[in-house]
Amino acid sequence: MEGRVFFQGAGCRLSAVEYGNPEVQSIVILHGMRDHALSMHTVALAFPECHVITIDLRGHGDSDNAGSYTMTQFVADLRALIDYFGLARPV
Repeated sequence: MEGRVFFQGAGCRLSAVEYGNPEVQSIVILHGMRDHALSMHTVALAFPECHVITIDLRGHGDSDNAGSYTMTQFVADLRALIDYFGLARPV
């Protein structure tokens, strides 16, 4: 399975791209600053045996521009991603 999903982050709508089977080990891949989830497409494809999620951090890609771009906000958004996907032990 591969597809873009939208979910509620910490005060804004976030976007992520999901690859693979959600029943196996999950890997969350973060892009660099001024980049987006699809820039990690080739990296995600390198793990066909895993469930891979690449996120558009707030203010990047298809995620909303929420105004606040602190590390605390990014961590809260990652927590929202983990909760949305129900990830027990993501890498």
